[in-house]
Amino acid sequence: NRYQLTAQGLKTAMFFTRAYARLLRPALAEITDTKTPIDSKLRAAFDRVNRLIDQRCEDLKLAV
Repeated sequence: NRYQLTAQGLKTAMFFTRAYARLLRPALAEITDTKTPIDSKLRAAFDRVNRLIDQRCEDLKLAV
């Protein structure tokens, strides 16, 4: 069995490859790097979401 890549499949693969390289990888580096300034908007947003998830788990008495 072989898979033949369609034009749409190639466009989709290129989109996800570029999105990872240009958006996701730098953003993940920014929120996980301990040297990132605490006033980074992305880092602050991530920390807020993380606190809200922890609070929701605590409210539902789920293991964290």
